[in-house]
Amino acid sequence: KVAERIRAAVEQEQRQVVAQTVGISVSIGVAEFHKGQDLEKFVSCAQIAAGEAKMIGNKVMRYKTEKKK
Repeated sequence: KVAERIRAAVEQEQRQVVAQTVGISVSIGVAEFHKGQDLEKFVSCAQIAAGEAKMIGNKVMRYKTEKKK
């Protein structure tokens, strides 16, 4: 929910670039950390989610988690 609120807020922003107003968008990857999970696996999940969001296109948030054992 927080990531989606951030994404929506960024989308509403506009910036003046040279003589043109441009919109800003963001794609976000979110991961869930489980107690005892390896930190590298946690970061990897976030990176995979961010990559998926970027491949799908702007204005996207993706969630990825390692399956609990």
